[in-house]
Amino acid sequence: MNVILRTIEQIEDFHRKVSLSNCIVDVCPMNYKRFIDAKSILGIFSLDLSQPIHLNIMGDEEEKKELYEKIKKYEVKISW
Repeated sequence: MNVILRTIEQIEDFHRKVSLSNCIVDVCPMNYKRFIDAKSILGIFSLDLSQPIHLNIMGDEEEKKELYEKIKKYEVKISW
């Protein structure tokens, strides 16, 4: 899943929803190989948020589905 976070409010909302989840969520800027813990607000702010970021969500299928429903409004489709 790829997301784009454009405002501080969106970042805070995204972070809050991810932090409350039992899933492990890592974020990675596009064209970069290092993942950062999405539950770290400082980690998120260290990214170039002018570009979409890739999410890697690990956990129970039901928990992943529940988290996806909460954050899908930030999803962006990338066509190559």
